[in-house]
Amino acid sequence: MGTGDYRKALSVAEKELARLNAEADAITQRQAQLQQAISTLKTLTNVSEEGERTLTDVIRIIVKAANGYISAADVLKSAYSMGAKFSGKNPKASIITILGRLVRDGELERERGTIKVRFRSKTHAQG
Repeated sequence: MGTGDYRKALSVAEKELARLNAEADAITQRQAQLQQAISTLKTLTNVSEEGERTLTDVIRIIVKAANGYISAADVLKSAYSMGAKFSGKNPKASIITILGRLVRDGELERERGTIKVRFRSKTHAQG
């Protein structure tokens, strides 16, 4: 095999890896959407969750399930619909604090260049 053959094989492997990564991101997003729907439906039908999720876990699910960026206010609405429990007096502040920590930890990213602060999962940002 010559250098040209290796380059072709490299190109094919890189394209397949990019395709598989995109498929994995789509599957992860769909799993999060289903987790969100199931939690919301359990809340609406008064079916208890087996294991209580932390507020951070609920926020991760909501942001991963979103199509693109999502605002803190929309995260809060979705958290309520999923039956999330808030211990403090200001649920929106709790959401914003957790979103900020997830950005610092590298799990989420903030949308740049807009007045309204919105967030998305890092997996959607890569392609």
